[in-house]
Amino acid sequence: GEHCVVARKLWQHIWKCTNPQCSYPRCVASRELLKHHQKCTDPHCPVCGPVREHIDSQRTRQLAAEQYRLCHKSAGGQSHKHQSMPQAGVMMAPYHTSSKPVVMMP
Repeated sequence: GEHCVVARKLWQHIWKCTNPQCSYPRCVASRELLKHHQKCTDPHCPVCGPVREHIDSQRTRQLAAEQYRLCHKSAGGQSHKHQSMPQAGVMMAPYHTSSKPVVMMP
């Protein structure tokens, strides 16, 4: 909807903007939030906690879907029903590691 268009335009703007006093609506505040999220290591942060949970949830679903595709790929028409899917926690690195997808702001 209309909010998505505004958010997309903001996202495109903040990727290029380096002006600390930028007057583009929500630019400075959005960049500050993103920079905070990059540096935050507090597992109980009220700002980053919900974001981390959402990212981890998405990552878990993506990994589970990929494992499902790999485990159920047809090998000469034979099913792999007896293979068990590894637990998502085993496949995922902790949130604050170098394997974490990083959004670097200017």
